[in-house]
Amino acid sequence: MDKTEFAWRLYESERDFIKHHENQRTNASSILSAIAAALIVAFATSAPLGVSRLLISMTLAFVGVYGTIFSGKLYELIQLHASRSYEYLRIVGEGFPEVDVKAIKAGVKEKQRLKFPFFADLSLNSIWFRFHIFVSWLGFLLAGITLCQMLGWFSLVL
Repeated sequence: MDKTEFAWRLYESERDFIKHHENQRTNASSILSAIAAALIVAFATSAPLGVSRLLISMTLAFVGVYGTIFSGKLYELIQLHASRSYEYLRIVGEGFPEVDVKAIKAGVKEKQRLKFPFFADLSLNSIWFRFHIFVSWLGFLLAGITLCQMLGWFSLVL
């Protein structure tokens, strides 16, 4: 096996890890979304005041924080494997000097940016991250409102 073939196999291995981590993030986010939806339903259908609503809302906040951390960690791993794969791809490219891999990647990226200007600058990671932040924010908000109601500070009924 020569250097180029070896680098190509390493490249493919790193890309497989990226797919694996992205699937993990998707599956975990789907499960956490279902849990969050169930907690929101439980909150909405529980008694107007009480410790149960506070516990439900704090659990919702915890689910959001956990999802944010989990998603962030998987993004970090994805970036690690992507960086490695680009180095292996550089080595493969050196074996084929007639093919300018960097120029091809840059050209395709620019065409994509022109075709989809809004979405080209929107990272998938930021979408997942904001979703989980929203879930945690909603949990803390509902906990705060419930706590204020329990203390009699205002009578807003949710």
